[in-house]
Amino acid sequence: MNPAVSVIVLTYNQEHCIARTLDSVLRQEVRGGLEVVIGDDASTDSTRAICEDYAGRYPGLIRLMPPAPNKGLVRNYYDCLAACRGRYITDCAGDDECIDGAHLQHMSDILDADSRMVAVAADWVEHDMLSGSDNLVSASAPRSHAGLFTSEGKFSLFLSAVLYRRDVIVDDMERNPNLFVAPEFPCEDLPLFFALLTHGYFGHHPAPARRYNIGEGTVSRPKELQRIFRQTAAWLESLLALCGIYGVAMDDVQPALDRKMDYMISLAFAMRSRDARSHIESLLRRNRYSLTAKSRLKLAVMRFPALWRVIKNAAYR
Repeated sequence: MNPAVSVIVLTYNQEHCIARTLDSVLRQEVRGGLEVVIGDDASTDSTRAICEDYAGRYPGLIRLMPPAPNKGLVRNYYDCLAACRGRYITDCAGDDECIDGAHLQHMSDILDADSRMVAVAADWVEHDMLSGSDNLVSASAPRSHAGLFTSEGKFSLFLSAVLYRRDVIVDDMERNPNLFVAPEFPCEDLPLFFALLTHGYFGHHPAPARRYNIGEGTVSRPKELQRIFRQTAAWLESLLALCGIYGVAMDDVQPALDRKMDYMISLAFAMRSRDARSHIESLLRRNRYSLTAKSRLKLAVMRFPALWRVIKNAAYR
């Protein structure tokens, strides 16, 4: 008999925290049973050995995906999803934690009560590991793609705090796998949310389900800025691609587009990179996207290298 809920745990080189994460998942109480599907993405430390130990101690509860070459986040996630047997699916990253042992049952009850609902989103806690501070974030219950983002363009959901119907996504994956694992998609959550919202709407469980642990570190070196620029550009282009695939008007996701584009231009300005500027201009031409006034000004300055250098040096001194 298949379990009621599957929990995907993705991990890579997290020997210091994966046991804590798995313990928090194992504390969940779900009528109808629980399974944990672990996707270790070719860790080079002792992460896999720890996962093998847990799988050996909980053979009816934990399934560890077979060893494979490094897949990357997106492929690893959807390979695990395809292996899930539960009626409902959620996940917990290998460095995060489940908070409430009863939340999965509460969220399952909400889904059981309404067949038109495709997912339930819970609140979550963002834990700053550097300062030790916690910030409670409230999730939304979107009924359309526009509801995926706040008025400031931020995600209104956290995938790990969402429980969704397995059959909806598996059916879509079987019909068109590229909707989820296309090479240009840098993240697993955006295509998943877009797909879910074509089949129904989200409910809301107003209690924190996950502790999202935010690590310390800064991104001041040019090499890191370039990496972040590429990631941001890929996310923005995947959002535009998904809007095209699902027929979503750009006006519906305008706050998110503005936020990401403004951030991209700020990164390019800080790096003083002509290649980054050219990338942005190409994206604008291909998508007929209108910039905010602030971004238009920055992009205009970037066309004059001497002025760009003076302003950049003054701003980032």
